[in-house]
Amino acid sequence: MMVFWEQAYRMNGNLAAKVAMLSKDDLFIVGDNKYYFFNRYIDVIECGAIIGIINFNEQEKFNEGLEALKEEEPQEANAEIPIKTMLSEQSKLKILFRIIMLNEKIRGLSLQERTDHAFRNEMKAAIQSENEELFNNFVALGVNLLYNKVKNARDAEACLDLMESILDSSWLEDDDLEKQESGSFEIG
Repeated sequence: MMVFWEQAYRMNGNLAAKVAMLSKDDLFIVGDNKYYFFNRYIDVIECGAIIGIINFNEQEKFNEGLEALKEEEPQEANAEIPIKTMLSEQSKLKILFRIIMLNEKIRGLSLQERTDHAFRNEMKAAIQSENEELFNNFVALGVNLLYNKVKNARDAEACLDLMESILDSSWLEDDDLEKQESGSFEIG
């Protein structure tokens, strides 16, 4: 069985269009300056996976996010990350994949099952396929969130502020942020 990080990564439709917009050099043009967020498609995918699990790792949010993706107007687009790039990024992709499998809360798996999914099931085609589908769903949700946050920004600085806000709002709940700002933040 060939896992996704050992082959070209093909995208179609809305995901491909959004990945292309986030990584190409003419997303924002201000005067003679062109701005873009990611140098390569693979960078968008890796960031999308992280943003996806941070923001959609609860069953209700995950399902709502997937439903919203299905309701979007379909776009005709294709994009591919070549096998050479996938192989050069293989160690990062494996780590990212394993972090997501260990931390996902969508399937209600025990810690032992999540550990098995992260480290022991690459040769079990059905399980690996299910794991890759979950990973790809987190990618799609994360890319969609990134794209929607930056698509209407007026310039590159506003885009960076918006992207930063995605992380800020994800890591801490509002009441945790107030505790941190008051100097009384506690863990546990």
